[in-house]
Amino acid sequence: MEQYSLGLLIYRLATLALGLLLLVVPARADFLAAQSAYNSQTVDDQVSTTFGLVATGDFNGFHGYGFTERYYKAILAFETRENLNVDGVLQPWELVRLKDEASKFFARYELQSRLHAVTGSKLYVPRNLFDKEFAYEKGVMFQRNDHELSLSFAAHSRFDTSFSDLFELLRQPVSDRSVSYSRLRPSFFVITGENKGRKFYTYMEQVPYGASGFTLSWGLKFEGAAGRLTTLMANSFLAIPSQQTPSAPSIEIEAPPSASSVAQEPPKQEEPKSGAGTGFKITSEGHILTNFHVAGKCKSISVRRPGTVPVAARVIAGDERNDLALLKADQPIEGPVAEFHDGAPVKAGAEIVIYGFPLTQLLSSSGNVVTGNVTSLAGIGDNSSLYQVSAPVQPGNSGGPVLDREGRVVGVVVSKLDSLFALKELADIPQNVNFAIKASVAQNFLDGANVAYIRQSNGAELKTTALAEKAQGFTYLVGCRN
Repeated sequence: MEQYSLGLLIYRLATLALGLLLLVVPARADFLAAQSAYNSQTVDDQVSTTFGLVATGDFNGFHGYGFTERYYKAILAFETRENLNVDGVLQPWELVRLKDEASKFFARYELQSRLHAVTGSKLYVPRNLFDKEFAYEKGVMFQRNDHELSLSFAAHSRFDTSFSDLFELLRQPVSDRSVSYSRLRPSFFVITGENKGRKFYTYMEQVPYGASGFTLSWGLKFEGAAGRLTTLMANSFLAIPSQQTPSAPSIEIEAPPSASSVAQEPPKQEEPKSGAGTGFKITSEGHILTNFHVAGKCKSISVRRPGTVPVAARVIAGDERNDLALLKADQPIEGPVAEFHDGAPVKAGAEIVIYGFPLTQLLSSSGNVVTGNVTSLAGIGDNSSLYQVSAPVQPGNSGGPVLDREGRVVGVVVSKLDSLFALKELADIPQNVNFAIKASVAQNFLDGANVAYIRQSNGAELKTTALAEKAQGFTYLVGCRN
């Protein structure tokens, strides 16, 4: 009888415990319903949810894969902690709660959106954690006086190293620096490890310019915050899709870790539109002349000579009708200045040399020189502002200098005859029918912009090799990002 009572007591206690457990721990919410609710949100709300969950410490992945199992569990964790309805669906007022909680994290670290001067990449920087910032050849560096935290926001030109070679270079262990994890993906790579007793996290993303990303390095003082900060900063690089549509249940995919755990691999992104052309330096203050169609409508511009670090530039004057744009480098750039022809008018048949950066993805990034003649003193339709020239030009030559045999500028490369149009209209493909804006038109444009340039009335005739060397000194590759 006594043994029966004990067994009954144990049974009743177990039943009571199970009942309490069912009351305290909610049943698993329906994943598909939660996913459907997420996909019906606006993109802004989806992005806010991602950054909010990262800021609260509930999510350590990347935005872009949509509503994955990991994302679902992160919402459940937030709802549980905040005593909300644990169903995986953030109602509007619950999203407001999430944003309020996330704003505390943003405010605590004074996260500011910063753009890289060359690539235009965006990075959230915890500005109040640093005592100073300064520019260096790859971008911007942020540091603390106690050396417990440092951040570099960098860009690497594809002309200097390929994306995969950069990955191999950065993951090689060196003195006082070891790598604990490295992962290369088609659009990005991540490297983590220790450097001189401090942990570091490097994220680099492939962009038209080459590579752009950051390295955060920290000591024990910031061990707790580093995971959220690196995940937030990596997410700030990702392109947010313009719209998202409902999809089947997502499958978890292995991805590189954040500073404290594992992050999801970002989706394949559509790269921003970009292009390249040529320009040439016309003043010692860093004014560069190019075509309007090369740089006139760019969101960010960079200029560089072969073997030099790219420098950000901006448009300070433009003439869309005559296809001319005047750039000004944001910092001093060394090297010689181009001189304009000043003397007897150029005649048909005059020998010319063109220097520039055609087909930069295929041809040499060190520059290309071609020779030819002025074949006509007018362009199509007797356009008197143009020369027709026989020197071959390709996409990328636009904006480059046309030089006489003394190395003086007599024109600006602008276009070539459309071969497909000529084939359709003439049943033939003309050879080397290209056009350049006359130097006199360019000078009128510069006069209107109140820019003092150099004229040279005479000089010694130079060999093509000497002309190429001279042109290389003042000719720049102009990079455009839209």
